[in-house]
Amino acid sequence: MLRKSEFTMTLWGLSLALFIAVAGMPGDAMAAPVALIIDISGAADNSVEPFTEVEAGTQIDLGKDGRLEFLDYNSCKNVIISGGRLAFTDKRYSLRGGKVMKEARGRCPKVMALDKNARVGGVRLRSSANSLRLNDKPSFAFTGHQVTRIRILSKGNEVLSVTLQEPQFQWPSRAEGLAHGSYVLEIQGKNGSPLKQVPFQVTKQGGKSPLTIVRLK
Repeated sequence: MLRKSEFTMTLWGLSLALFIAVAGMPGDAMAAPVALIIDISGAADNSVEPFTEVEAGTQIDLGKDGRLEFLDYNSCKNVIISGGRLAFTDKRYSLRGGKVMKEARGRCPKVMALDKNARVGGVRLRSSANSLRLNDKPSFAFTGHQVTRIRILSKGNEVLSVTLQEPQFQWPSRAEGLAHGSYVLEIQGKNGSPLKQVPFQVTKQGGKSPLTIVRLK
């Protein structure tokens, strides 16, 4: 049986180890984003821009005439609000003094976090076995870095090249989708500089594609 002094030292050691483990976590692990801002206009708070992610604890003052559209990760709802003060927690959002104009549930987004070595969720993307699986008409939103162009490649050949006016891409509804197979999403930054190349697989035909959020670090 441990004596009181030994128990105290053991407990202190465990507490220190836990503190070191938590302190060593990357910021994303400690404060995961809870929503994606899609559009904002007329707000009193101009610190938030479209296609940025917000964390729990964020508050946005829309004033009287501001309008905000966002994707709530917890409920997988697309929300449009007018006026008031919006606050986010790790479980929900709340609005004071404003009005919810629309709240529509959709498909939960896929989230792909890329570090400088093009890792997704800690897995280096080198083979088709580790690649992202999407349907034939994918859609993307990019956060964390300016993205000006994307290219989709198949066996080194260009299938699609699009200049982006804003950091998102939606597959044209009337365009033919991608065939089953392996592809590479090439993400280009300012002045056309390549940022990342991400392999993905097309494994499903038809149906509405969930949004894939690409976090660039």
